Amino acid sequence: EGREDEAVKLLLELLLETTNDKNILAYADPLDYYKDNLDEVWDD
Repeated sequence: EGREDEAVKLLLELLLETTNDKNILAYADPLDYYKDNLDEVWDD
């Protein structure tokens, strides 16, 4: 239990370290922030 956050963090870390996709890289900074703050909620 509680390993979901760890799994998502690892997934995002690996994605950011290995991708060459310019569309993903355009969101690299927000994704990097989000991987360490998975419980944060943004209001529109």
